[in-house]
Amino acid sequence: MQLSTISFVVASIILSSFGQLCLKIGVLDSGLSLNTLLSMRTLTDKYLLAGVILYGAAAVSWLLALTKAELSVVYPLLGASYIITSLLAVFFLHETVTVTRWAGIALVVVGVILIGRS
Repeated sequence: MQLSTISFVVASIILSSFGQLCLKIGVLDSGLSLNTLLSMRTLTDKYLLAGVILYGAAAVSWLLALTKAELSVVYPLLGASYIITSLLAVFFLHETVTVTRWAGIALVVVGVILIGRS
């Protein structure tokens, strides 16, 4: 796989993970619920907007990766986003990740490594 392809995949993973973090912070800060999801408050919350923008950028990066590599190769690499998103949740949201969840994440890491080497 070319370096540019790997760069696009990594960018997509990082952008989407930070997008998740921003969306979660936005939901927590704004007190967002199902009833207020489409309210003006949603459209003006800086974290929710940042999350949507980051997801958009991740999608563009992903599309660029798809132009350069086979889907069956690059798609499983998105499993790395579980690792990054979990670490972001621990460090920024002070969430607790159990040993069982870390074990599951470790299995994902092994899978990502195996696919990356193929």
